[in-house]
Amino acid sequence: MANHAPMMTALDIGVLRYKQEGQWKPLVVMGGFASVDSNQLSILVNDFETVDDINLEEAKKDMEASTAALEKAESKKEKLSATQGVKKAAARVQAAMFASKK
Repeated sequence: MANHAPMMTALDIGVLRYKQEGQWKPLVVMGGFASVDSNQLSILVNDFETVDDINLEEAKKDMEASTAALEKAESKKEKLSATQGVKKAAARVQAAMFASKK
């Protein structure tokens, strides 16, 4: 990202991959902000989960339950909450699958 224009952006729930000691590692982030300035990237997240804390089978079950909750949601509040649950579950599955490919 050398000489990138300064910018700030919002982050959604998802997987952030970072390189440590030559290896890519995933983190599940629960939204936040990213800022680029003076060739430096800064990331501030609301919460995160390491792949060590994620069981792939549990994450898949959570994905199924979250998807079912979204299908049953009726109010805007229920739909928003269920959508966030689906995003979180999908990110957890994605991170766990990325880590298991090593």
